[in-house]
Amino acid sequence: MRFLQADEVAVGLRVLYAGHADFLGIADPELLQRGHILVHHHPGVVKKFYGPGVNHCIVEFVGLEDEPISFAVGFDHLEDGHYAGLLVPTEEEWQQADSSGWWTAAPGS
Repeated sequence: MRFLQADEVAVGLRVLYAGHADFLGIADPELLQRGHILVHHHPGVVKKFYGPGVNHCIVEFVGLEDEPISFAVGFDHLEDGHYAGLLVPTEEEWQQADSSGWWTAAPGS
């Protein structure tokens, strides 16, 4: 697994969150109460990309589709062109992440 590079960002690209667990960008108090927040290796898909130049991308994260983190908060690359907050997974890594987090539980649990 490696960091996403600015020259490879595309709408529809599958990515994993590279940061630490974070509740910022989660507005629903029920999600927060259940601990349903953005976590390391959280799967998502690039939904919008503003570039070239700015290279700002919006990622819709699984289970957080209606939360600001998935439509109002985005990621920018660093000077060297990599996105410190986003990883490019292999198909196997994607499948593992997509099937192993709190987002696999029944809604409301």
